[in-house]
Amino acid sequence: MNSFGNWCALEGVVKHTFTHFHFEITVLCGELLIVKSEIAKELDARWYHEDEFDALALPTVMKKILKHADFVA
Repeated sequence: MNSFGNWCALEGVVKHTFTHFHFEITVLCGELLIVKSEIAKELDARWYHEDEFDALALPTVMKKILKHADFVA
């Protein structure tokens, strides 16, 4: 794991299927050790507040991951 933070696996897995391909995802949660803006810059990414998640056009598998981590209902 990288040095962005301390990570732990959530209990259980997220199950998803693409056509005939089934897989299980272990979701990790962590506490960041550096400033979010530094990570976003390094990864060329953007951070969203959890209140914004429902409005994002995310694929179903990502919605399942957010639900598993209790970020959306």
